[in-house]
Amino acid sequence: KNLHNFKNCFLLSEGQNLDNEIISQFNFAKNIDSSLKDSFFLIDKSYDNIWYKKFKKNKNNIIYIDSSKNKFYLPIKLLLKTYINYFKVRILLILNLIQVYNHSILLYKNIIRIVDLELIFENTKFNKTFRSMQPGMLIDNFFYEERLIKSFFIYYSNHGQILQRKIKKNISEYFQYSYLNFYGLISSKYSIDWFENQQCSFKNKINIGIFNTHSIINFKSDNNHLHVKYKLNTKHKFISFFDNSIGNNGMITANAYKYFLKSLLLITSFKDYTVIFKPKKSLNYLYSLNDKDINKLLDLIVNNNKIINALDIQIKVEEIISISDLVISLPYSSISYESYAANIKTLILDYDNKYNQSHIYFNKAKIPKINNFANFEIKTIDLLESDKFTTAHNKELYFNKIFDIRNSININNLKEKI
Repeated sequence: KNLHNFKNCFLLSEGQNLDNEIISQFNFAKNIDSSLKDSFFLIDKSYDNIWYKKFKKNKNNIIYIDSSKNKFYLPIKLLLKTYINYFKVRILLILNLIQVYNHSILLYKNIIRIVDLELIFENTKFNKTFRSMQPGMLIDNFFYEERLIKSFFIYYSNHGQILQRKIKKNISEYFQYSYLNFYGLISSKYSIDWFENQQCSFKNKINIGIFNTHSIINFKSDNNHLHVKYKLNTKHKFISFFDNSIGNNGMITANAYKYFLKSLLLITSFKDYTVIFKPKKSLNYLYSLNDKDINKLLDLIVNNNKIINALDIQIKVEEIISISDLVISLPYSSISYESYAANIKTLILDYDNKYNQSHIYFNKAKIPKINNFANFEIKTIDLLESDKFTTAHNKELYFNKIFDIRNSININNLKEKI
């Protein structure tokens, strides 16, 4: 049988945002395989067909796990083979079916996943697999290990979680990232230490420092090129705003998001400054939240010629930061760490009071933040006029100790370490 032979498999998971995690994964892939000829993208079932269209348009090697996209329906014999060959699956299925309904649903999802993976393995061969941010199903890595495939988990974020905080003794608060079993973890030293407290298993841990910081510094040295590339006014200065997820499953409340948007609009009154707004999700998604106040503010943003929507010009995050005189972000965002480490003036709008004295590592960094919208304009002006921000002694000590920047691997040299 003719197998499709590749070296690398890059997984794109349901729940990832096209303009953030997936683009990061795509750029990361090119660091491992510049031509992408020896790599393919495995796209999990998703409600967002933009993924499929984008990667197909770029003529990348892709496998899309979705019966509506695959040319052939899943053969019944493969289902039977999976059920017959895996004794544990049969036993667990029987036990769970006579127990709780939710357990049965979970097991059903795992069986479907097994079938998907079997189909992939019957037609494709690869040596390494990379998954970012979303850890996926635990069952995946058991299959990879069985086939001697090295699985890597890439974690880009450095957003100041509370180390060693548990709901109960020996039980992690962050269950999504608990009990992970990958061959390797690629992240910052800070996050590597954090994962060690989440009952995870990684044989190979690679410290890449703060993701994007190396790129930001490189882009800073050639700002004129970016101005030309994105047709930006060279006479203008830029203040960038990066939001975060909102609502019940988000990082901030809708009320805090309103003040974030008000802050953004206020900046447009600053002479000679243009705002670059980088939303985590599309404006259509934000409008779909159906919050009247947020929608009114979005209307003002869309109609303001001093605001550039980063999604419209498709400028990268690291490029935005490199041309910014000030980067403004929200709590629990790695953006603030990336810009701060690259000596870009940074401000966090903590209108929900997320950060308190228990956030030890964040407080040691002393990244400027405000909790009150009334103080926003004064704080922003102070930062823009200050010359002392980039020379803080505590900042250098912080990043070298917590993130171990000096001993980190440049993302461009990662291929040699995996």
